[in-house]
Order: sequence, then structure tokens, then C-alpha cells
Amino acid sequence: MAAASTPISCSSGWASQADTLTIDTLSAFQTGYGTGNFTEPLIGTFGPTIAASSSVQMCWTSICTPTANRPGAFNVTGAFSMPSSNGDFYFDFTTTVSAGGNLYGVNSYAGLGYGTAFEFTP
Repeated sequence: MAAASTPISCSSGWASQADTLTIDTLSAFQTGYGTGNFTEPLIGTFGPTIAASSSVQMCWTSICTPTANRPGAFNVTGAFSMPSSNGDFYFDFTTTVSAGGNLYGVNSYAGLGYGTAFEFTP
């Protein structure tokens, strides 16, 4: 998966209530292998003024990364194993960002990236 960035912020200076953003990412590829072991890093940062209850987590079906909580930067990795379907692998990742509110100005944000490496080990 290529590096991606998804900022969540409010630059107008008004207060917001708690918000949840769900990002659904579908990936697929073909290989001659029957089973694979995979890791996917979720990296990012929370701005200094976003609510303390803010968090982010990425899941593949019922397997999830550890929850990353505010404040500051985070780097969590999900790992799982799965069989292919006739050499095809399909991944449906769901990343959920829970912003606890208090999205004030440019110092209140959640920045996400999926890292630069989606690792496959047969």
C-alpha cells in the first residue's frame, strides 16, 4: 500500500462536538502463494489541542492494531495471516478515528499515514 495522508481538522476556530471518521481501504493482489503473513503500519500524529479522548485504530475483520491515543505521534502495526483464494488476496481495512471534540484552529488535528510498507511473507 502506498503512503497516504488524511488530515482531520477544523481551521475556522469554532468548537466541534465529538466526531468519528471511518476510512475503508480495499486492497487486492495476486500471487502463487497459498497463505501469507502480513503486517501493516499505521502512523500519524494528534495535534496538541485535540481532545484528550481522541484515538485511532485500524482493523482487518476482527484483528486490530493497538489503539493509538492522544497526545502526539503514534506508530502501531497490525499483523495477521490469511489464505489466498486461488492465489488472490483481498484486504478490507477499516481505520476509525474518534475525535473527542475541541477541534480548534490549526493546532487541533489528527494526521494519518499507512506507512510505506505493506509487508508480505509467504
